[in-house]
Amino acid sequence: PARMAGARRAGAVSAPLVGCRGFAVGRERYFRELAAVEVSDTRKRLPKPDTARRWREEAPPGFAFSLVVPAAITHPPEGAPRPAEACGHFRDAPLVRRAWEAFEAVAEAVRPRWVVFETPASFYAHAGLLKDMYAFFRAVRRGGAVFVWAAHGGGWDPKVRAKVAADLKLELACDPLNGEVPRAGAAYIRAAGRVVDGRLSRGLSFSDSELKALAHAAAPGAGVFLGNSDCWKDARRLRALCEGRR
Repeated sequence: PARMAGARRAGAVSAPLVGCRGFAVGRERYFRELAAVEVSDTRKRLPKPDTARRWREEAPPGFAFSLVVPAAITHPPEGAPRPAEACGHFRDAPLVRRAWEAFEAVAEAVRPRWVVFETPASFYAHAGLLKDMYAFFRAVRRGGAVFVWAAHGGGWDPKVRAKVAADLKLELACDPLNGEVPRAGAAYIRAAGRVVDGRLSRGLSFSDSELKALAHAAAPGAGVFLGNSDCWKDARRLRALCEGRR
């Protein structure tokens, strides 16, 4: 039994780790049937550290968490805030520092494998914005987590985005099903649906061919997270495909 358990742990590392973007069912069942979860609610509201610690205690050995950082770090508020209220875009500002400190307390409790930084369309390749981004990532502690950059809009040239990611040791999130072709072996995949007429449609199930495309795009040990309406069913189908690919 000990050798078998070791083999399962080794296999879980070599296969992509599949999950949903959020707990799609009760945690007890979720932990039993999937290998990872991306907790995206943390972008709007952080759990208490005790709650995060309970997640870690309830999860089986080898289960992988991904946490999305608070929007105060990455997204400026709507309107024009007073300087003292400025936040987002990785600014060196009191609200950004407090948001990161609060997030660190949660991350210390849950020990995530990945930490995701989502940037909005207003974050683009401007010298001032990049200066703040570089300063932020060179100052923060990583705590053993892989930092992931998910750029939403901004008109980034792929080569510029790749250089920034390489400079700051960030993995790039991608969606191979919607035109984001990863380099050989994507380390972090998010698939939330299909883009139809310029809009993302989440109310669907992925086809077998789409799930196979995700399985083949993912590097060993990658995180692959589904956010469509049938993510619970599809994630379990995808996990079976990934484990059969080994």
